[in-house]
Amino acid sequence: MGQALSGAGFSLWVLLREGVTFQQPNPHRLKPAPLEPYPFSPPYNFSLSTPHSLAIVSPLMTFYQRRLPHWQPPGQEVFITWRLHGSLPKRIPAPKENSSPGEAFVHYDRFLDEARTGPLWLKDSRIAECVLAAMTDAQQKQLIQIRAYALMANHVHVLLTPVVALEQVTHQVKGATARRANIILSRTGTQFWQDESFDHWVRNPAEREKIRIYIECNPVVAGLVARPEDWPWSSASRPIL
Repeated sequence: MGQALSGAGFSLWVLLREGVTFQQPNPHRLKPAPLEPYPFSPPYNFSLSTPHSLAIVSPLMTFYQRRLPHWQPPGQEVFITWRLHGSLPKRIPAPKENSSPGEAFVHYDRFLDEARTGPLWLKDSRIAECVLAAMTDAQQKQLIQIRAYALMANHVHVLLTPVVALEQVTHQVKGATARRANIILSRTGTQFWQDESFDHWVRNPAEREKIRIYIECNPVVAGLVARPEDWPWSSASRPIL
């Protein structure tokens, strides 16, 4: 699957980590992808939703920021990943030097796939159903159109087209599932999801198809099933219509 992704030409924003320390003296840090020149012009509309979250909306692109920057061209498909709080170890090897952003993403995704310790709440079918129900509800409310998804033990991959601001979508889905899951697990009041989500907007149909394959084959690459359609928590077996 790494080979399938290596040619995708991903230009991914800084990766999903919070509280992760690199073993190398000089931490490898992904830089923002160069964006095509968009002719922004004032005035902008500003919306400050929390002390740590700023959204800037223009007719061409939405930008919001918590700890990481997020750009969202209107109507553009987005590949988004979010993970359970504390699901990455505090110290993990950095990607190989000169890794592309796509290769770096796969590097960290493999750590999540191979995790045998830490929170693995999504292995519980009750929790997986909560997440699936929340995503289905968001689609039925016409907040998003889901193209592909996979629920793994400690993280979620989704390819979607947001109808509203992406921050609104992640806030609703992650907030609702965190509350329900913590009730089921009798851990109310504790953090369920990592605050930040990782997102990458899709540049063209070829990249879209590679991302879809990556998502649906993730359970196969992780050694959980032999075929994508054998995994019960993905669009390969249960598309959200």
